[in-house]
Amino acid sequence: MFLLQSLGMSRGSHSPDYIATHDWAMGVMTAAPALLLVAAFLLLRRVSYRGKLIAIVLICASIDGVVTFWFDNAFNLKLFNESYF
Repeated sequence: MFLLQSLGMSRGSHSPDYIATHDWAMGVMTAAPALLLVAAFLLLRRVSYRGKLIAIVLICASIDGVVTFWFDNAFNLKLFNESYF
């Protein structure tokens, strides 16, 4: 919320701001673990199949992200329930 207010994109109330940042929060939640794994694999310099490991992680993370966004948009059950905010 601080970043949203700093950029001047806040609507003045937390409820619409939380709703506006829902997709961004889902993206960060989905991408952060995969990026952490890719960073760890980049530190493995002597492993010959490092590129394949990175590709597998990115493919699996992409599939997970697509399914997570689809599930969040297709069903009434929300992963981030706006009513709590």
